[in-house]
Amino acid sequence: MATPVPQECNRQLCQDHGECFTRNGVSTCECRLGYRGAFCQDRVSDPIRVPLTLGVLGVLAGFILLGLLLMLIRKRRKASRRKMMGAATMIPMVDIDKAVP
Repeated sequence: MATPVPQECNRQLCQDHGECFTRNGVSTCECRLGYRGAFCQDRVSDPIRVPLTLGVLGVLAGFILLGLLLMLIRKRRKASRRKMMGAATMIPMVDIDKAVP
């Protein structure tokens, strides 16, 4: 079977979503990627687009949550250090020279 050669046929036949071919006097459409149907009138929904979008959004949300968690841990550590430094300054100091008779 010979490969069909594009010939003049109605350009609107394939709705600009495919290439029009004439075989044995009959015009048919070979649709571009993403379209189907006798005249390329049906758009094929991309089955991977939704899961891919959700996956990217999930990873992005995970990074944001991880960043917030790390900031919270850092803040608590700083507060804990300040509290310990404050407690250390409240310990009464004893003058060794005065304590020894």
